[in-house]
Amino acid sequence: MSKNNSTDIKTDLLSCLQMLIDLAQQKKAVLLDREHKRLAGIVAKEDEVLQRMNELRANNGYAVATNDEETQQFAQMASAVAQLKSLNELNADLVKEHLQNVDVCLSLLEQALTDEYEESGNPKGKGKTFPGIINMQA
Repeated sequence: MSKNNSTDIKTDLLSCLQMLIDLAQQKKAVLLDREHKRLAGIVAKEDEVLQRMNELRANNGYAVATNDEETQQFAQMASAVAQLKSLNELNADLVKEHLQNVDVCLSLLEQALTDEYEESGNPKGKGKTFPGIINMQA
């Protein structure tokens, strides 16, 4: 493998890592803005980038740093991977929080239905309404 080819591969890998970081930041923004419908598109793009990274590795094996410039490139990759890991952990926490909010809403609906209907299934009267007790923006 020529030095130029090795540098191109590392540049491609760094580019892929940067794309994954950008996509993770987009995912965070989508989760915070509650635009969940956009998640599928972001995940599909992530899959494409990961597939590209796997192709690079499969076609070229694992590189070993042979000089200071290459060592610096590997350090940049390691830094990018750490940043990506941090963003993914944050996004996982955001997803868990959203799921907890859904669980609370389902519990409230279940409670409202229980209070609204008798055991026979006949309505007791008008159902209860619940004012906004959850601050979804918090």
